[in-house]
Order: sequence, then structure tokens, then C-alpha cells
Amino acid sequence: MTRTEARSRTRARGRTVAARLPAAVVRVAALVAAAAPLVAASDRHVVRVAPSGSIQEAIDAAPAGSVVEVEPGVYHEALTVDRPGIVLRGLVRGDARPVLDGRGELGDGVIASGSPFAMSGFEVRHYRGNGVTTQGVDGVLLSDLVIDDTGLYGVYPVQSRNIEITHCTVTRIRDAGIYVGESNGALVAHNEVHRNVAGIEIENTNDALVRDNLVYDNTAGILVFVLPGKVQKEGLRTRVVRNFSLRNDRDNFGDPESIVGKLPFGIGLMVMGADDTELVDNVVKENRSAGIAVVRLAEDQAAKDPALEPLSDRTRIGFNYVSGNGVAPHPTIARAYGGGADVMWDGTGSGNCEDLADAATRGGAPLARCVDA
Repeated sequence: MTRTEARSRTRARGRTVAARLPAAVVRVAALVAAAAPLVAASDRHVVRVAPSGSIQEAIDAAPAGSVVEVEPGVYHEALTVDRPGIVLRGLVRGDARPVLDGRGELGDGVIASGSPFAMSGFEVRHYRGNGVTTQGVDGVLLSDLVIDDTGLYGVYPVQSRNIEITHCTVTRIRDAGIYVGESNGALVAHNEVHRNVAGIEIENTNDALVRDNLVYDNTAGILVFVLPGKVQKEGLRTRVVRNFSLRNDRDNFGDPESIVGKLPFGIGLMVMGADDTELVDNVVKENRSAGIAVVRLAEDQAAKDPALEPLSDRTRIGFNYVSGNGVAPHPTIARAYGGGADVMWDGTGSGNCEDLADAATRGGAPLARCVDA
């Protein structure tokens, strides 16, 4: 199949992607539309915090559904938001915005458990645990955040629903810059993530759409994983669309005892243990080990959680712009596959297929061509 034929087939399918998006993803867009007038409504209680004040004290004093506006300045606080409907809004004035700075001493920058929760306009830096965490929240809106050096995760919604993460920049994170875990319904779009171990990780999550992100200079670019020891045992129906995943060749500086901390450098997109994943219209270039990899969860990890199904099934790799991948692979990739490639499959799982152009290099077991339903 020629490049033109492959692109034509995949673009024909791509025009129907929006129509086929799972209901949970569609609900995220509905949530955003509903939240916009709510946030701007004149009858909402608004609290303003100046640099001499305490953001946490303002949150604690605010009724449910309040908007907490924060003036530019540096705030050495770790915030907890446990009441419903709080909007944490940083007031951006030119290049100045409010900064949450943990000074390398505090744990998490923000932990939110009240539903829904929205946050925008902040810089978050130098925390030991995580940047912005939501736990059990239905309705998460995180946008225009600049997050740097916040420990294991930058943006970290877990066991949450109806999530939107947009227009964030995340750097220098020891696990994943943007992580969505054990959640249902997520949109991750228009973010820039670089200099992390993993750029974006969708883990044990259903109905995620990852689109239009710029992901570069990480150890690995975009991961769609199912890992053991989680309450939610599956990861279904993730779409990875129109992202740039470039030169993710940074040495792994994560915890060597963790799964992500063991990742080899040089991976653009990787599916491991997840089902019904679609990768289409991405630009995947110059990742030294593999452009796109589809593998099973390692047997020793799968043995830790017998309820988990460890294979990647029904992965559809549509047309993606792949080139220059696999030219200087990590030794573990070179040993396992005999070298690097634009696309790699370990031969496990069922229903996996690809529609890449003939010029794409291939490693491991050959994938079948995708056949339109």
C-alpha cells in the first residue's frame, strides 16, 4: 500500500472519529459548555487573594461554588480543595501570573476532592509529591497551567470522571507530565510536555481522547497503559489523534523500581495492556528506539494482579506520519527486536492492525493491515 492510499483510507475513517467518540468523552465537552456560563455568572461568590494573603484561607472561607481569584505573586502553600464547585482562577496579567512554589519542601501543590473543580492561570513549581491532583472528582477542568519540577506527576487526576486538561505546559516530572489514571471520560488537548520521563500517560482509563498535543524531549512520548494493583482493571477506547511526538530520547530519570522508571529511552507512542486503542494522524519522528510500540504487560507484572488482562487487543494504527524512528535504539530494544523501527509489535494480543505507508520501518512481529468495518 502506498503512502497516499494509506492516508486516504485512514482519513476516511478519521472523518467519522468524532461521530464514534464514546459518550463519556462527549460528556466532557458538554461539561465544559455548561461550566463556562456558571463560572462567569455574576451571582457567584468571588474571593480575591492578594500576594500578602493566603489562598488556603480563602478557599476554606468560601462557600461551595465560589470563584477564588488569585493575583500574580509567589505563594508558598500546599492547597486542599474539598468543597464542591470551587473555581481556582489565577489572574494572568501580561507575563505575570500567580505562582505556587513548594520550595522543594511541600508535598502536593493542589489536592482537590470536591466536584466539580476548575483551575487555570497558575504556575506550579518545586513540589516533592505532585503538581495538581484530583481524587474522585466528577468534572475536572484544568487549563493554562505551567507546571515544573513537581515530583512524580504534574497534572494528576485519578479515579475521576469527565476530565479536561488543555493548554498546559509541563516539564521536569519524574514519572508522567500529564497522567490520567483509573478514570472515565477524559480530554487531553493542546498541551506542551517536555523534559519528563513520560510526556502523557493514560493508565487504566476508559474513553480518553488525546489530541493536538506537542510532546518532545521526554524518555517516552504518549503512553496508553494498563498496570497492576489498580481498582479499575481495564483501559478501553483511548483515541490518540493529531499529536506531535518528537525526539523523545531523554535518559530515564524516574524511580528504577517503577514500571515507567524502567522504560527505555526513545519511544514515541506506546500501547501496553490497553484495548480498543486508536492511533491516527499523529506525527511521530526521530524517536531513537521506536516510533509506535504495541506490547503486552510483562508477565512478572501481570502475575501481581490475576484479575487484569495483560494483552493489548484491537489496537488500530491508522495513518501516522512516521520517520526517522529506531535509528539508535536502547540496548533492551535492540536485544528484543534486533533493532529499532517506526512501528513495533511483540506479537501478542488479537485484532491489532496498522495502515502505515510502505516506507515505514517495521520491527518485531508483522501487524496485519487494518480492514474497514
